[in-house]
Amino acid sequence: MIAGAIRWERTRDNVTRYYSLFVTRDLFGACVLVRSWGRRCASLGGKSQTVLDSEEECHAAIAEIEKRRAKHGYQRVTTYS
Repeated sequence: MIAGAIRWERTRDNVTRYYSLFVTRDLFGACVLVRSWGRRCASLGGKSQTVLDSEEECHAAIAEIEKRRAKHGYQRVTTYS
């Protein structure tokens, strides 16, 4: 079973941005990715949920998000299982 959280941060021009991902299961057994992003110490930001049918899809989505965060200069700061 997949469950946990990952957080990435990037600091540029004295502004720290974050991107976090929380993975859990819903009542029907589907994998749910909850993503949030924004600036640290600011009220602006966003949130998104994606429901996936299988663990394979979930692993693929997490790997794609990891690559995209690295491409944009984010570094992983925390991981919780």
